[in-house]
Amino acid sequence: MLHESQRHALKAMDEWNSSTGNYTDFLTHMHKAWHYLLHAEFHRDKIDYHFKDTNGAYKLVDGEPKAWDLEYCLKQRFSNSADPVRLNVELFVALRNKVEHRYEHSLRIVTGGKAHALVMNYEHEAVISFGPEFSLADRLRFPICLASLTAEGRAVAKSCDLVTVLVKRCRGGRAGG
Repeated sequence: MLHESQRHALKAMDEWNSSTGNYTDFLTHMHKAWHYLLHAEFHRDKIDYHFKDTNGAYKLVDGEPKAWDLEYCLKQRFSNSADPVRLNVELFVALRNKVEHRYEHSLRIVTGGKAHALVMNYEHEAVISFGPEFSLADRLRFPICLASLTAEGRAVAKSCDLVTVLVKRCRGGRAGG
């Protein structure tokens, strides 16, 4: 699970850093990376991360026990609803759930710093949970950026109501669905 988590994190960063990268793919792969990372932690700690019904039997999906979704995992791992790491990941869960192709470019501009924090928080969580040998630092390159946020980019950011709504929901402790 941990190796699969890292594979998705690296794919997400490749999408982010690529000039032809797709923001939706970045969101999807970081979602999977965090999901598998938390499942790996629960597995290591012998915490059953599957849903059960009131009788204690596993809830099944296609004959398999239904594993906790990322939002539920976050609540178990970061019990403080104001934890900044939890809020950051919840924001990106909400973005992944809401993103539409026409908003992709605007969202990438507006959430750049938060995306950076999402990746840094992932790296920190992996290293503190599984040790420095699981750092991604030796497998990443530093991207060369040819532009900064332009006046046009700032105007797009100001007009992006979807992100404003999602950020407010997440800061209130509710990621939205």
